[in-house]
Amino acid sequence: MPKPIVETFAVIGILLIALVMHIQGGRPIADIIPIIALFGAAIVKLMPALFLITQQSTEVRYNIASVNPVHDDLMALQSAQKKFHKDRNQTKIIELQDSIQINNLHYQYPNSTEQALRGVTLEIPKGKAVAFVGPSGAGKPLLLMSYWDY
Repeated sequence: MPKPIVETFAVIGILLIALVMHIQGGRPIADIIPIIALFGAAIVKLMPALFLITQQSTEVRYNIASVNPVHDDLMALQSAQKKFHKDRNQTKIIELQDSIQINNLHYQYPNSTEQALRGVTLEIPKGKAVAFVGPSGAGKPLLLMSYWDY
């Protein structure tokens, strides 16, 4: 809520409290003024906290829509995470002998009419570095995944 509206409601509230105290108790205005001042000071002190609460609740309402999809994604990844930890804790170590070799590799993505990889053959000697460059969907990660049988 905008600050002027909240302040207007606060002033109206204080005036209503003063009016009710005057009508019900028949107190003179001079006795009511210190109470009104107390309420006024309390409202001034509470105003920043009230605005912060309003702002935070608005942010929560705005962002709550993303909680369920993120939760669903995390639940879907749990099985993959368990497999990852199991594979990572295996004592089997793959040791490179002479080179990494891939021979006549073919791959086509599901629901695709074109092959991402067609007859790829390569050899990377031990101790050498290589970079795979190409557009998205060209099959760069497939080269590594095919080598380690993922």
